Amino acid sequence: MRNTMKRCLLCLAALVITFGTAFASETSDKFAQLVPDFAAQDLNQRKNAQQSWQAICQGIGNNAALRSEVNKLITAQLAKDNPVETTVWLLRQLGLTGDASVVPTAAKFLDNKEASIRDEAARALANIPGNEAAQALKKSGNADAKNALISKEYKASAPAAAVETALPQGIPYAAARTVAQWMAKYETLSNEQKAATLNALAVRSESTSTDLQNVPQRPRRIRVPERTANRQNSRIEGRTKQYVKYAIAGAESDDATLRRAALLSLVQLGGVNEVPLLLGQIFAGKDKDAATLALTRLTGDDVDAALIKQLKEEQDQGKFVAIANILNQRNNKTIRPVLLDRAKAAGTANRLQLLQLAEPLSSKADAVSFVDVWTLIKDKGEQGTSEQIIARLVGGDSASVAAKLPSVSGGANSDAALSLLGRISDPKTLDGIKKLPNALFALANWNNAQVADDLFKIAEDQKKPEGDRITALRAFVRVISLPNDQLGIKITSQEQAARLEKAFGLAKRDEDKLLIIQRAGQIRTVESLRFVLKSFDDAKLQETVCGAVLDLAHHLELKRSAKDEFVSALDKVLSVTKRNDFKERANRYKSQN
Repeated sequence: MRNTMKRCLLCLAALVITFGTAFASETSDKFAQLVPDFAAQDLNQRKNAQQSWQAICQGIGNNAALRSEVNKLITAQLAKDNPVETTVWLLRQLGLTGDASVVPTAAKFLDNKEASIRDEAARALANIPGNEAAQALKKSGNADAKNALISKEYKASAPAAAVETALPQGIPYAAARTVAQWMAKYETLSNEQKAATLNALAVRSESTSTDLQNVPQRPRRIRVPERTANRQNSRIEGRTKQYVKYAIAGAESDDATLRRAALLSLVQLGGVNEVPLLLGQIFAGKDKDAATLALTRLTGDDVDAALIKQLKEEQDQGKFVAIANILNQRNNKTIRPVLLDRAKAAGTANRLQLLQLAEPLSSKADAVSFVDVWTLIKDKGEQGTSEQIIARLVGGDSASVAAKLPSVSGGANSDAALSLLGRISDPKTLDGIKKLPNALFALANWNNAQVADDLFKIAEDQKKPEGDRITALRAFVRVISLPNDQLGIKITSQEQAARLEKAFGLAKRDEDKLLIIQRAGQIRTVESLRFVLKSFDDAKLQETVCGAVLDLAHHLELKRSAKDEFVSALDKVLSVTKRNDFKERANRYKSQN
C-alpha cells in the first residue's frame, strides 16, 4: 500500500513538472511573438500585443511558477536594446508581477536618460512589495524615485503612525492645518524641498479617501456615511488644489528637478486652466516628456474639450501631431474626422502619421476615407504601411474599398490598386486577380499561403523578369512559413520545411538564402533542423544557421524528439559562433533534459 502511494505521488510530481515546463514554454513562446509588437508603429497592433501580455500578467493570481516565468522573461528582455515604448511597457508589467528578484532590473532604469522610462521604473518599484523596492527608491534619490517612495510609504503606513512622519514626506496624510503651516513657508524652502513638497501634495490629492478619514477627529453629529465621505474628500481635494500656484511657478523654474516635479504634480493639483502651460512646455521642447505625461493623465472632459479646440485651430503640423497624440492616448475618438480631414488637406507632409493616429479610433466604415488619403501618399514605403492600416480596418472584406478603387488614379486594376487588394486578401477577389497580367502586385502582398503555388510558379519561371522572380520567391517564403493558424491551407510542418528547401534551390542571392534559413528556424520540425544544417559550412550563412538551430532547440519537446541530432547541432554552434548570446543559449539548451 505504501509503495503504491509512493508511486502515485511520484507520477503526480512528474506530471506537475511536465505541465509546468510545457506551461512555461508556452508562455515564453507567446512573449517572444508579442515583443516586436509592443512598440509597433501601428497603434492597433501595439495595443493588441500589450493587452494580450497584460492579460497574462494580471491573471497570474497565486500561480508562483507562472509569476516566476513571467518575471524572468520580462527582465531578460529589459536587458536588451529595446525601443522606449517597449521598455516603458515592460516596466509597467513588472509593477503588476514583480517581487524582490526584479528590483535590481527595475532600479537600473531610475537614472535612464528618457523621462518616461525613469517615471515608469519608479512607479513599478512603488508597486512591487517588500523592502528591497523601497531601498532601491531611497538609494536613487531622483525626483521620480522620491515621489514613488512617498506613494509607496503612504500605501504601507497606518494613518495614525503616518501623521508623525516628517514633512514634506508626511503631507499625504497630515492634517490640513499642518499642511497649511508647512505651505506658509514654501517660498523659503530649497528647490529640493519644493520638489518633494509638490510630489507629496500630488500624492495627497490623489489619495482623498478613507485613510485620511481614519485620523482621529472631534466627535460630530451622525450623517449619511457616503455623503459625508464625499464631502470630506471634496474638501480635502479642494484644500490641496489651492496650492496649484506653486506648481505653476515651479514649472517655470530653472531647476530641472523642481520643474519636472511641478509639471507632474499638475496631474492632481491642476485642471483645464493648466492645459496651455503644459502645451507650451511640449512645444518648446522643455521637459516635453513630463508635460506630455501630465496632459495624458490630467482628468476632466473640459480638458479634452480644450485640447480639441486647440487641435482644430493649430496650423503647425508638428504641434498638431503632438496634440493629436495626447488625445489619442486619452482615447478621445471624436478627433478621428479632424485627423482625416487634415491628412487629406493640400500640403500635408505627414499623412501616414495622421492615419496611424486615426486608426485606433476608426472602424470598417471609415476605410474609404483612409483610401482617399492613401491615394495622396507618394512614398512607396509609406504607401505599403497605409495599405496595412486599411487592410486591418476592413478585416478581409474588400467590398467598400473595391467600390472606391475605380474612381482613384489608375483605376481598379492599376499596380497600386492591386497592391492594396493584396493586403486585404479577400478570397472572393482572388480568382479575378489571378487573371490579370500584373497580378503579382496583389499576390506578393497576400496574407496567407492560398497563393503559395502561384508565387512559386512565378519564382521558377525563367521567362519572367528577374525582379518578378525575386519578389515572388520572397513572398512565397513568407507565406509558406507562417504559423499553422495563419497559413490558410492545410499542410504539415514537414511539408512546410520541404517546400522551403525547394525555394532554397531557386535562391541565387545570399539575402534570399538567409531569409529562407531564418524562416525555417520558425517551423518546429526535425526536418527544418536537417535542412538548415546543410548550409552550416557556408561562411556567409553560418551565423544565420546557428540562429535557426537555436530557435528550433528552444522548443523542449521538439529537441527531445531528436535529442542526439540537436546535441550535435548545438555543439556545432558552440564551435563556430562569435556571439555571446548564442553561446549562452546553446549551453542552456544542452543542459536541459
